[in-house]
Amino acid sequence: MRTILHRIAAAFARRRADDRLNEEVRAHLELLAADYERRGLAPEEARRAARRDFGGVEQMKEAYRDRRGIPFVETLTQDARYAIRALASHRWFATVAVLSLTLGIAGTTTVFSVMNGAMLRPIAGRDVGELVVLEPQHNQQRYIFFNPEFEAMRERQRSLSAMFAVAEQPFLKVEFPGEPPSYVSASLVSGTYFDVLGIAPAAGRLLTPSDDRLSALDAPCAAVISDTLWTRRFARHSRALGTVVRLRDRDCAIVGVAPASFTGHQAGSIPELWLPLRNVSERRVLESQTLGFYAGVMGRLKSGVTREHAEAELTTLYREIQALEPALPATMRQPPKPSELSMRVLPGAAGLGGLRRQFGDALTMMLGAVALVLLIAAINVANLQLARGAARRPELATRLALGASRLRLMLQLATEGAVIAIAGGTSGVLLAVFLIPRLASIVFGPRATSLDVSVDVRVLLIACGATMMTALVVGVIPAVRLSAPRSSASLALGNRSRESAGSR
Repeated sequence: MRTILHRIAAAFARRRADDRLNEEVRAHLELLAADYERRGLAPEEARRAARRDFGGVEQMKEAYRDRRGIPFVETLTQDARYAIRALASHRWFATVAVLSLTLGIAGTTTVFSVMNGAMLRPIAGRDVGELVVLEPQHNQQRYIFFNPEFEAMRERQRSLSAMFAVAEQPFLKVEFPGEPPSYVSASLVSGTYFDVLGIAPAAGRLLTPSDDRLSALDAPCAAVISDTLWTRRFARHSRALGTVVRLRDRDCAIVGVAPASFTGHQAGSIPELWLPLRNVSERRVLESQTLGFYAGVMGRLKSGVTREHAEAELTTLYREIQALEPALPATMRQPPKPSELSMRVLPGAAGLGGLRRQFGDALTMMLGAVALVLLIAAINVANLQLARGAARRPELATRLALGASRLRLMLQLATEGAVIAIAGGTSGVLLAVFLIPRLASIVFGPRATSLDVSVDVRVLLIACGATMMTALVVGVIPAVRLSAPRSSASLALGNRSRESAGSR
């Protein structure tokens, strides 16, 4: 381990190590020369004898450098420097190759970043890996969650520590004291909403199960506002707490502020107001099997419970609840057969996934299309590399004649392709940073402003993976082809043929 650490440290301090080596060599030569002078030789004769006894200075330095550093890294560095010089001398080839890969990698990174923001980026909360989305299924198709079914399941299930329902109100009419009515984006949520997600208040308190109960219409309900609304309406002043606002025909008192990092339960939807679902909804809607359906239901798995176990239990429970429902009038929706129903338990780290259902297929197809474009660009650059390799026959034949092995030649050629791929990958990511918000606005429209499509670790890993795939196609495949024994023989033969023709 000490040897490995010493070699790694030496790789980052080569100049200092070379200076120290030169000083040690000079000191050894001076000591040997002084010893010969004491034996009676003249100073010039003594220095020649010292150099003769010491041996080849440069050979010794090279051997020492091999022992102190990491040979593979040093060889790779030399190959990279040579590749950069070679590409600089063929600017048109380098420009076309890098530009082709830039466009392919930028397209792949841009589409994935938009997909990441809409479908994969985790929502804010505590241990979001334990969150799940409950999705009723009827003959493998997404079904509707009505309030009586939700309440019965919440009381009888044993796989989840808690669960909540959400009903969206994107344009809720609100009257703030002393101001004309305005419209805000609101979410009607169960009292366990913030507790399940693991959100702490920025000010005041958040909704609790005691807030989410049927009550008289003249009793004020509780409300939680977002950090954005707190800033816009109250300038982040504490007087916001306790303020009573008018919602339709109800008065609600603001009891708390959600943290700025919390943007809601799904991408593309940032509520400004959260209200207790049962408290502000009409009783007839909550008791109906046809009116009170929800945008989504989420829960948190109990410790040690898997999604598969929860899905099996909730499917059985859901079928039992449906079997107990009273028959509906013939003019209304006929309830499905219980055997046709199931309850899917999906990962909930990314929230309810409304954008995933709406745009998931289109984004997946778009990602496949740009990945195919990247592959085509990489293959074209690889073909250019092969054509350029055919034009470099004299150079490659000379390397073979001087004793270069096939592995060494292949490593040099692969490094040239890797340099092109890295240049294309770097410029592709920079171009993607410019393109990402524009693609998001085209795909999602006004909702793009509420999406976080910034480049994160996941996007960078995809960009690195695309660059590595490109380096494999552009660098390794041409290197293997050009360094094959048959190709090497033809290179040497072609070189000798030209030499004979020149001599004649």
